[in-house]
Amino acid sequence: MTDRKFKKLQRVQNTLARVVLHAGKFEHITPALIQLHLLPVKQRALYKLALIAFNVLQHNNAIF
Repeated sequence: MTDRKFKKLQRVQNTLARVVLHAGKFEHITPALIQLHLLPVKQRALYKLALIAFNVLQHNNAIF
C-alpha cells in the first residue's frame, strides 16, 4: 500500500475520531486517538500483518 493511501485512511480515522469525541477542527488529534485506543493506520496495518505471520507460524509448528 502506498503512503498516499495510508495518509487518506489516516485522515478518515482522524475525522471520525473528531466526530466521536466532538473535538474541534484545530485541536490536536493524538490525545483523541489515545483516548479511543486507536493506533495510527500504518501502525495498525503493520500490527495486523505481524499478527497474521505469528499465527501462521504457530499453526505450522503445531502440525509438525
